[in-house]
Order: sequence, then structure tokens, then C-alpha cells
Amino acid sequence: MKEFFWNHDSGVKLILITVLLFIGLNLVYLNKKIGEVGGVGEGIITEKTSEASVSSEICGDLCQKIIDQRVAEAISTVSGQKKTTTVVVKEKQEPKTTFIPLGGSYSTQGTDWTDVKNSEVYVKVEDYGTDPYVDWNAFLKVTNGNGAAYARLFDVTHGVAVDGSELSSSAENFAQISSGRIRLWSGNNLYRVQIKSLNGFTVYFDSGRMKIVTK
Repeated sequence: MKEFFWNHDSGVKLILITVLLFIGLNLVYLNKKIGEVGGVGEGIITEKTSEASVSSEICGDLCQKIIDQRVAEAISTVSGQKKTTTVVVKEKQEPKTTFIPLGGSYSTQGTDWTDVKNSEVYVKVEDYGTDPYVDWNAFLKVTNGNGAAYARLFDVTHGVAVDGSELSSSAENFAQISSGRIRLWSGNNLYRVQIKSLNGFTVYFDSGRMKIVTK
């Protein structure tokens, strides 16, 4: 052991001097703080110290640098996790209305349904979008306003009258009568206008048309 200290005498002395100097400085610092506390009397003094100053005294420059680096990394991570919301705005399309003419003038005294000549038309409801609005109207009158004139749409393809399509008028002069919404079967179907009289008085049909509104 003596041989070790002998060979490294200067290095050991330097280390011991450094350690003693460090201890001495700390003792001086502690004595100063104790003196400050002892000089305060009975009152209590609150010393305002900035966070940066306290952090520097307690932690040191290297420690503070590491803390700042970790805070910056945390902020960067949170910023990178922000969600981006994409709003898709769909352009609203205006409804499109299509009118399909249904025949010309026709009259009858029959009390059974009679086909109106040249009133047939093929309609494929799927060509007008999803669930389109469909109705139809016609101009009807009955002689002297006696009784009533009736009209309806007949689905020739399926051999049935179209539900809700029946119109009636007891007007002496032509009046336009509308059905309200009706439902057509899917597929390319043939439709025809039929009319009849309530009590044998002559009834008149003067053109009609189907209206289809595409949503």
C-alpha cells in the first residue's frame, strides 16, 4: 500500500485537495444559509424565486438540460398524435321532374271500364332513380254535369289497375283532376288509360299525363 501511495503520491494529493475544497465550499454555503435563517426574527419571509433559478440550483445545468429535452420530446409526441378530421361535403342535387303524355280526346257512355285509344305508354320506374315520386292527372267532364266521369291507369303487363290511380269528376266543363302519389311495379311495363260513366251520361277524357319526380 505504501508503495502504491509512493508511486502515485502527486495524483493522490490532488484528489484529496479537490475533495477537501469541495467539502469546504459546501460548509461555507451551509453556514451562509443558516445565518440567513437565524437573522429572520419572529416574522416569516417568503422569498420568491423563479422556477428556472430553483431548478438550476437544485438540479444543475446538465440535469436541467435533460429535463428540457424530455419536455420537448413529450410535446412533440402529443402534437404528432393530433387527429385530422376530413369533412366531405356532398353537392345537393335538385329534383328532376319528367312528364309523360297519355293519349288525346276520347268519350264514352259505357258504365264499364273502356280503353282510351292511343293512350298506351311503356314506363320503367327504375330509370328514374331510387323510389321516385309518381302521380298522374287528366281532364274530365260529364254531359250537363249529370253523374260522374271516371278514369284510371291500367297496368297491361300485369293485367291489374294501378292502386290509387282512379280519378273522378262531376264537372260540366273540363277540370284537371290529379291522383296524388301512386306506386308502379318494377320493370318495363305497359300502361293504358281507361274511362267509364257513372250512369250512362256521356263522359269525356281530354288528355292526361304521368308525372315522375326523381329525387
